[in-house]
Amino acid sequence: DVAGWRRLVVVNNEFHMPRTRLIFEKVFGLPPVPAAGSYELEFVEVPDVGLEPEALQARKEREARSAEGFKKNSAQICSMRQMHDFIFSTHMAYSSKRLLVDREPVDPKVLASY
Repeated sequence: DVAGWRRLVVVNNEFHMPRTRLIFEKVFGLPPVPAAGSYELEFVEVPDVGLEPEALQARKEREARSAEGFKKNSAQICSMRQMHDFIFSTHMAYSSKRLLVDREPVDPKVLASY
């Protein structure tokens, strides 16, 4: 990588951390390993303060579904090149083809937490 960073600290909400950890560990564990060596990841959770219990539960449920989707969608990804292709060609949040598909509406309880 350009900056040469090896140790990365990822900070996120408690409800978001399981999926965040899953994604970061997958992406930063893919080959090719940078010449400077593998990455060391540290995860720091911040409390889910300020969210109504109903909104927090809805976010946790959405995160769990998204984590399962990531596991399924990334199971065959074995290299950084494949991950890049997935993100920019297939993933419905980043690829241009997402503009051709009606998106699933977001649960109002989840929207209330933004």
